[in-house]
Amino acid sequence: MSAQSAECLRTVLSCARCRRRKIKVTNTYRLINYVAVGASCTAFNPRGDMEIPRSVVHFLEQEIAMLENVLRNEEITTGIAPPEVIRPPDLLYLLKESISETNVLQSISRSLPRRDPVREAITASCELQSMIGATMPTGNCLTDMLSSVRMGLTPSYTSSSPTIAVATPIQNSVSSSPRDQGSIDIPILFSLPLHVVHSLVKKYVQRVLPVYPFLHEPSIWGHVERATQNMAKQEHGATSPRVMPDYDFLILYLILSISATLGSANSGHEARCLAFSGSLFVEGIHHLSSKTTFPSDLAEIQSTLLILQYALINPKYANVWVLSGVVMRSCLDLGLHREVSTSMGLDSLAIDLRRQVFWVAYCFDRSICSALQRPLSIPDPSIDTLFPTLRGYRPDPAKTLALRQIQFAKLQSTIIEVHFQGKELEEGQTWEEWLATTDQSLRDWFEMLSPDEDPVAAELAFSTGLTNLYRPSPRIPFPSQRSLLVAFEAACGSAQIYQQHVKCGFFRRPWLAAHNTFSSAMVALFCLRYGHEGICDRWSASEIFQMTKVFTMNLLTLASQGWSEISKYAGTYEKLLGPLLDSVFTENASPSKSFGLSHDAELARLIYPGPAHLEKLRFGNVWFPIENEYQGFDASLFNWEDDFPNNFAGWDNFASPGARIPLPI
Repeated sequence: MSAQSAECLRTVLSCARCRRRKIKVTNTYRLINYVAVGASCTAFNPRGDMEIPRSVVHFLEQEIAMLENVLRNEEITTGIAPPEVIRPPDLLYLLKESISETNVLQSISRSLPRRDPVREAITASCELQSMIGATMPTGNCLTDMLSSVRMGLTPSYTSSSPTIAVATPIQNSVSSSPRDQGSIDIPILFSLPLHVVHSLVKKYVQRVLPVYPFLHEPSIWGHVERATQNMAKQEHGATSPRVMPDYDFLILYLILSISATLGSANSGHEARCLAFSGSLFVEGIHHLSSKTTFPSDLAEIQSTLLILQYALINPKYANVWVLSGVVMRSCLDLGLHREVSTSMGLDSLAIDLRRQVFWVAYCFDRSICSALQRPLSIPDPSIDTLFPTLRGYRPDPAKTLALRQIQFAKLQSTIIEVHFQGKELEEGQTWEEWLATTDQSLRDWFEMLSPDEDPVAAELAFSTGLTNLYRPSPRIPFPSQRSLLVAFEAACGSAQIYQQHVKCGFFRRPWLAAHNTFSSAMVALFCLRYGHEGICDRWSASEIFQMTKVFTMNLLTLASQGWSEISKYAGTYEKLLGPLLDSVFTENASPSKSFGLSHDAELARLIYPGPAHLEKLRFGNVWFPIENEYQGFDASLFNWEDDFPNNFAGWDNFASPGARIPLPI
């Protein structure tokens, strides 16, 4: 049967008009009727009111009939009945069960479109494959989502050079690479002596875990024991040991990566420690693959929190903002923000672990959103889970620190919601009353200082809170003169404390330091622009000069530590600061004379969140392959004689006796 003689088995003659009028039609009636009334012949559309020309329907009917004839001819040629729906499994079935496999292959090849070499080359390119991998995860689990975070399209990996992108080790680990199909090399971890591994893990447990208690200490040592036992099974003298992707190795690698950076500012080997830490992270992140078996959904969030923790230290390896959002969405999916019902049958330890994971994620979310002035992931009224009891943590002061961190995060949350998310004030409460109430809450929190808490870190948190409280925002574009005065003093005070932190801090987080410093710098410029008279009356010109120059010094210090892009922000700040200082040095001069409209526009663009910001802060220009960035273990990098007795993370020097725990900001 030829295609020309193909005819649809069932043709609907009635059109939309005939169906409405319930008229039985024939071809002759239809033609004569429409010619007589001057109406158009439109087909009936059961899915909507749109009228479809009858000619289109007729064409589609002929096409269907032609395809039916083709399938019928294939049945005659091969002796195989055509399937009702053609799917890949059906094609495989045809290939296996056909009488004449050659005829089937020939018939299929005739029906396939011709190959386009150019199209295939473009599709197989590294650039397009990285885009597909970043936007289309292989599944809907948290592992695939995190894999996409570390692809080449994130700000952390965007190259500033026009050179052709090269697939990174992390990209290979989360795509269809041989590493994901089998075992993984562990040369760096295998080269570490066992006592070094234990010392680094102990440093994390005693210095960082009390601040971020989302893991149980016995569980951490269990991961270490199982991973080291697995390495001990390797052949003696093996130069390139390999293991299968494993959750224990993932946790161990992430903890070692974080711990290798602690106290490095005072060791004299800061750059080498950071490079060694990055090599550990790159090697260990291969264990975050589709082959890795997670004990539970909660374990996936815990590993993500470790990655986020490391990203705050070394932002070039992951996108902090995206990771924070992934963690909070995962907590919401598991219902961690709701108190556990007794009907779930969980023991007290499991319930408390759920609370710990959520509240640590909450503190991360509030500190990151506060630095970026972006909306919160979940409003406080939606949270009813209790604070954790922190069973098994010693000594007891560590529990107080974690709870104080949560309390400060809730104050941050209130300030963000009111300033940037339009939260309504209490009934009958004025703006000045809300400022006074929140200010008093911050002061009460600051005065309740724990004996083992670092007062300098608490003062930094307090100054940051005051800066965000009295700063301009979309809700209050032009605060009062008193608010501008308080915000200026708090912003400059926080910069002075950050100067100590970015130079010699024990647990430094450059991502938070950079964003908080630049945000406070813009607030100080705004206050100096619109509160010029009050600031000049309170401080002398030399004092204002010294207070405002600290921001530049902090940004340049961060730039010298490997984040070279920050130097551009220092230049932007200096460009806006110059005209304002000129008006300070020139008595009785108004800032509007030297600070023109272009300066006002740029200041407004930088002080409020939005798409008009400068390009995102990126840590490093290009991603280098692991062999170019590899840093092996060197025992001289660390002080192994310190057994970390009963002290926690100090703000200045981790080896100093009586060091105190820093509060993360």
